[in-house]
Amino acid sequence: MTGQTSLRWRPSSDLIWTRFDDSDEWVVYNKASADIHIFTASAQHLWTLASDERSHSVEELSTVLAARLTGVSEQEVVDATRETLAFMDDAGLLIPLTA
Repeated sequence: MTGQTSLRWRPSSDLIWTRFDDSDEWVVYNKASADIHIFTASAQHLWTLASDERSHSVEELSTVLAARLTGVSEQEVVDATRETLAFMDDAGLLIPLTA
């Protein structure tokens, strides 16, 4: 992800998402790797935004996420967005598309 201003991803087709009624956290099961991950509502929202196969910059995604958050600096949101996207890529939850 380093050095690119806009990125495109597609979602992995092997994911099962669920959210429990008493929590805003999401659980995603990746059938391809048999891994289970727990995501905050913001991280799940980021996955939804990023997985539309359109080009997005980290800053654009961060701006959308920041509108839903309070008490967090802009730089913290940008850093968290970048780190979360890198994790989702490494975990096979988002698959980068080439131009």
